[in-house]
Amino acid sequence: GYSDEDIAKIAGENVLRAMAQAEAVAKELQASTEPNEALISDLDG
Repeated sequence: GYSDEDIAKIAGENVLRAMAQAEAVAKELQASTEPNEALISDLDG
């Protein structure tokens, strides 16, 4: 099996990979989507 240290490294790498993917999606959305300036009170009715 894996040691606790190895599991921590694997989990840490997974978090870093997920964050990098989230940043890439955010950049795509920022480049292709205008900001939504609607107020929550307007959206909730």
